[in-house]
Amino acid sequence: MVKYRKELNADYDLGASYHNLGNVLYGNKNYQEGLAYYDTALSVLTNFKDKEGYSACLSSMGSAYYQLDETSKALKYLKEAYSLKKN
Repeated sequence: MVKYRKELNADYDLGASYHNLGNVLYGNKNYQEGLAYYDTALSVLTNFKDKEGYSACLSSMGSAYYQLDETSKALKYLKEAYSLKKN
């Protein structure tokens, strides 16, 4: 899916695909690897004005850090997600 979207130059969809891959890894309790995909998704989604998608990705990162018992990082990402969602 990622290869296909890269070929089409569908950057927005590419960001969503990376987020979804991160979610799959999160669901399999592979939080650290999921974070790498979330980070890539954020890099792609930065170019778009989709607060909801960006906020969802930040929230996912916060949840992953929470599962890794890195509560200060979790709180940072969750607060940022909340702030975007609120505005």
